[in-house]
Amino acid sequence: MLACNKVWKDTLSSDDMLYKCYTAAGIYQLAVEKKVAPLSKQLNERQQKNRDRYKIMYIKK
Repeated sequence: MLACNKVWKDTLSSDDMLYKCYTAAGIYQLAVEKKVAPLSKQLNERQQKNRDRYKIMYIKK
């Protein structure tokens, strides 16, 4: 957000600047969430498999 404010500082009115900066920030956030969500799901699945594996090992002892 700060970088966006510096880019548009003297070229736009404050309302236009805020609109463009918030729009850009929202688009960036959506892109990050779209990229991170599948990775987070994979990590959770892997952690669950490890938990299940340790439970089986503990029961066998």
